[in-house]
Amino acid sequence: MLLTREARVAGRPRADARDPLLRAMLADAGIPAPGPDGAPLLVRCCVTCGSRAHGKPEAPGALEAGWHLSVSYAAGVVVVALTDEGPVGVDVEDVAAVAHADVRPVLLSDDERAARPAWTDRDVARAWTRKEALLKATGHGLAVAPSSVTLGDPDAPGELRRWPADAGPAPSPRWAALDPVVDGLELVGAVVVLSGAAPAAPAG
Repeated sequence: MLLTREARVAGRPRADARDPLLRAMLADAGIPAPGPDGAPLLVRCCVTCGSRAHGKPEAPGALEAGWHLSVSYAAGVVVVALTDEGPVGVDVEDVAAVAHADVRPVLLSDDERAARPAWTDRDVARAWTRKEALLKATGHGLAVAPSSVTLGDPDAPGELRRWPADAGPAPSPRWAALDPVVDGLELVGAVVVLSGAAPAAPAG
């Protein structure tokens, strides 16, 4: 089962929008969540360095029950994905913000540039969300350069064509599109689930 939900942040601290959404999703999955004054709702662990100060977030109660989660924020929106199918990553981006940042140099591999000479802003945003969702699911985050990963055409279903050898075994991802609707904004997103694959082990 894969659950995804979104909420407007609307000027609130991110956790104030995220935590009620996550608690409702955990309840739908039959997973008890700690009380507001109890244990942390989310914990982090970096698979690269083992730090608990950053890295992939997980809800301890959910992880013990075999559920994984991922969180993304963009343009005043928070999106949470929760699944019992394997490690998950979610990312959502504002197309205009991605265009303004001009992420092409750090995003696209040589093969992607050669296969598609002309990239629209939406193409770039779609590729960014797919790559970031994948790297969130594996737990690497941006410790793996997005340009070292090659995906298929952004107009087609998600496809991993090349994975960097120094990042470990290539994952077997399943992608799903996730395009939140927010008035006045063009948002694109992606969800990746690594079915049948164990998440990367923390270092140390």
